[in-house]
Amino acid sequence: MRSVALMQEFTRGDKRQARSDRARREAELALVQQRQSLAGTRRETALAWLDLAYQERMRGFIEAQLAELDLQQQAAESAFRTGKGEQADIFANRLASERTRDQLAQMQRDIAMARSRLARWLGEEAMGERPLADPPELPPLSWRPDLAPEATSRHPTLAAQAGQVALAEADARLARENRTPDVAVELMLSQRGPSYPNMVSLNFSMPLPWDRTNRQDREWGAKLAQLDQARAAQDDMHRAYLAELRGTLAAWQSNRARVQRYDEVLIPLARQQTEAALAAYRAGSGMLDRVLEARRMAIDTQMERQRVALDAARAWAQLNFLNPQGDQASAARGDQP
Repeated sequence: MRSVALMQEFTRGDKRQARSDRARREAELALVQQRQSLAGTRRETALAWLDLAYQERMRGFIEAQLAELDLQQQAAESAFRTGKGEQADIFANRLASERTRDQLAQMQRDIAMARSRLARWLGEEAMGERPLADPPELPPLSWRPDLAPEATSRHPTLAAQAGQVALAEADARLARENRTPDVAVELMLSQRGPSYPNMVSLNFSMPLPWDRTNRQDREWGAKLAQLDQARAAQDDMHRAYLAELRGTLAAWQSNRARVQRYDEVLIPLARQQTEAALAAYRAGSGMLDRVLEARRMAIDTQMERQRVALDAARAWAQLNFLNPQGDQASAARGDQP
């Protein structure tokens, strides 16, 4: 006997809808994860660029200080030869020069490391000696901080977690629908031997759920447990994000105020102190060590100002590129460095 059969399983409409919803949620999650990856790339690129730019600016301050120390060394040696200075001044200035050169060597190391981090995002072109532009004046944030709690759903990381919750909900609905079996229909044509006539049969079949508590219900319960876990992770991530957002925003505002204080108060005072010490030394009423100490304090103040500015720039990048709207709005306006 030869038989040919055609069988079709008729899936219930609710189950087909559950499968469709799960596929749609999975596609939406993939898009959100892509947006999350793009936002992270923008943020890390901006952080690496800002780090390198401010490190190179600090190197410029050190090189300028070293050039001044070399000139001061020539003046100290000339004064000693003419009997107007002390040999201790020569050694003090030389010691200051060597310390500054050591500081410059450390800065060169930091710049090389910053270039390698930038090359991670921009390619090997970042490893060359191609100069960077000056760090830009950081524009305002691409979103309003007072609207952050209401707009957290647009944050890429939180949106990805929300997508995980939606996918877990779709899995739970699909597992619930799978508890009810579907009906299958089979049409079979059989060609039998000469002693028997051919036969056509129509069969209806449906799986018989057996021990549903330990089989179908267990799968559904597992999906519900995964859904509870995803919702708990979403709540925890939301609270952690708001805490991080408030902390970064406070750091950004504080560092901006500190940079302004350095520009308006501290750096002018350090410059005036250096000028006063240098004038007293030239007039013969001051000591060289006072001039060197004033110069060191001036360069340290300049470098500390750059460190604070770098911290402010880092906080700005964190807020502007990983905030509820920054990954799209900032790119549209060109607010990235």
